Amino acid sequence: MKDINEAGGIPGLTAVKLDPINQRDEDDPAADTASRSIDELLSRKVDVIIGPATSAVALNVIDKVTCAGAILFSPSNAAQIFTTYPDRGLYFRATPPAVVQGTVLGRLVVADGNATAVVVSRDDMAGNDQRSTTVAAIQKSGGKVLDSFHYDPNARNYSKEIQRIKDKNPDAIVLIGFSESASILSAMIQEGLGPKSKRLYGSTSNFNNSLAGQVDPQDPGVLAGMRGVAPDVGDDVFVKRLQEANPGLHNINYAAQAYDAIVITALAVAIAGTDQPAAIAKQINDVTKDGGKCLNFRDCMTLVKERKDIAYVGPSGPLEFSAAGEPGSATLIIGEIQTDGTVKTLRKESAGLGR
Repeated sequence: MKDINEAGGIPGLTAVKLDPINQRDEDDPAADTASRSIDELLSRKVDVIIGPATSAVALNVIDKVTCAGAILFSPSNAAQIFTTYPDRGLYFRATPPAVVQGTVLGRLVVADGNATAVVVSRDDMAGNDQRSTTVAAIQKSGGKVLDSFHYDPNARNYSKEIQRIKDKNPDAIVLIGFSESASILSAMIQEGLGPKSKRLYGSTSNFNNSLAGQVDPQDPGVLAGMRGVAPDVGDDVFVKRLQEANPGLHNINYAAQAYDAIVITALAVAIAGTDQPAAIAKQINDVTKDGGKCLNFRDCMTLVKERKDIAYVGPSGPLEFSAAGEPGSATLIIGEIQTDGTVKTLRKESAGLGR
């Protein structure tokens, strides 16, 4: 918001503002916190809702938002279902589907020299989508998947699942999860399945700077050597700006995607010349492709005022939205957890739908 307003804002509108809603029950799609938050936002006649974080929660509220004629734009929904969901042209996401991330993850497992693997995911749409794609990528790359299964993210313990992994004795263990990953990894380490004896891999929602501290607050190096895949978090300049804006910020996954979702929306509003959601939605995909490359709101607006087409490339990289309202290309990071618990980017990889 600061960047947009300091660049002059959107012509014809007063200063753009955020209208934040706390959503404490993101992990629980059955909770009605998200639904109540949506009701409150729609009662305020908001034009665009940024969020929610998880695919399961998004599926619970998408119809309510789009039927009300508002836009739902998530930085982080990864379930495949949204690619073809009947969303009235009002749903968008700034992260690639889980199947794209799963393909890169599976290739990584084999490229690291692992001959065998067990792939485990939480039982939800995005988790199962990514698990099946990761398995396929491992097999296609020449690796052998000894077992693949999902678990209940709300289970009290995971002793049966961990024993199942242990019995297979794979070279690599891939865990696709969310906040429950910390307790699973802690129990795995106690059973001798930590990074000192096995190659561990995480993905997206559980592969971040906070994970090691959640596993063992006293030993940030407990997961050192664990590798994974996540959407690009932006360059060092962007990360520094995030930390200056919020000195307590530690987990930066999806911050770049959230930033881009807001900038893309603001540019679409400027081009549409109205704050009517249906008109804005018609411009969102085009803002990201087939025009002059611009890296921030200010420079993009210079081109817009000159009536030139633009292709916005933000901190999360080129997005090139498809007709489905999602990235047609994406930049993913291949990372490794260090002894201080933070994720170090080893390299970046471009990925796209169908690749």
